[in-house]
Amino acid sequence: MAVAPGSGPRSVYINQIVTFAKLAWADRRIRILIGVAAIAIASAWYWFASSSATLTIAGRHGFRHAEVSIWIDGDLKSTYEVSGSAKKKFGVLQKIEGTFSHSLRVGSGDHIVKVRFHSLTDNSDITRQVGVNVEARTESTVYVNADRGILSLAFAGAAPKTRSEPEPSNSYAKMFQSIFMAIAGSVLSATVGFVVQDFLKSRKAAKAAS
Repeated sequence: MAVAPGSGPRSVYINQIVTFAKLAWADRRIRILIGVAAIAIASAWYWFASSSATLTIAGRHGFRHAEVSIWIDGDLKSTYEVSGSAKKKFGVLQKIEGTFSHSLRVGSGDHIVKVRFHSLTDNSDITRQVGVNVEARTESTVYVNADRGILSLAFAGAAPKTRSEPEPSNSYAKMFQSIFMAIAGSVLSATVGFVVQDFLKSRKAAKAAS
């Protein structure tokens, strides 16, 4: 028996979702709440982007196959695998070498970065940590040197600006951030009040009609 296209369970489910979305969008309060949610998300994203920094954990290792774990202030942020290969020099087999790099977004200020190298081919398992201090809207690096029995970490902060480089005005950035957050907060407060009043009016109208 032939089945008409678009009549399967999946199509019915999609049609139900589309119908519900149309009915919800027809309600003015729903549209207002969606706008408020969009403003709140944009404000949160802007605040995080302006107050965070990029921290890169990169370096070299001497493992054929290993698992790398990274903690920031005690919270596990990333776990991934790395691999190395044996290098030859002048036809002679040299030691295994590999490189890696991984970037994370962190808040500005002081942090404790912990790195663990766990070999997947033997019992080598080493953990070390280092203190770092990062500034907002900068890029810093923790350099790693890992081998069997060896794991060293060295922090390199953002490169200092020379006099020839134009310095961004942090005061202007902070001012615009404060203005943006104040406007977003005012819009959010006014919108919530409007929605509440509109809801109460609709309730009163419904009671009067009954």
